[in-house]
Amino acid sequence: GVVKSCDSAISEAEERGSPEDEKALYRRALALQHLGRTSEACKDTDRLAKLLGDGDAAVKRLRAQQQQQEELQRKQEQQQQQQQQQQQQQQQQHQQYAYEVMD
Repeated sequence: GVVKSCDSAISEAEERGSPEDEKALYRRALALQHLGRTSEACKDTDRLAKLLGDGDAAVKRLRAQQQQQEELQRKQEQQQQQQQQQQQQQQQQHQQYAYEVMD
């Protein structure tokens, strides 16, 4: 896939002693983000920022997308927690009802 081809391009550049392949770093960071491998994507974004600077448009775009993804993950986690709490409350209500019926 995309990650493997970018890995190859980056490795080849390192073997040649060339500067890092900026396009490959960008594409790999983007692919890793889409795969949900956020920490790896952040590492590539940091490497890209060292090469191009934090003000570079590609770096800014990657950081913004990573931030959006992190916010989405937080929201999903909150929703899951709320669902679990609701389920626990429903179970408690059912148990209370069962005890009341038995009395």
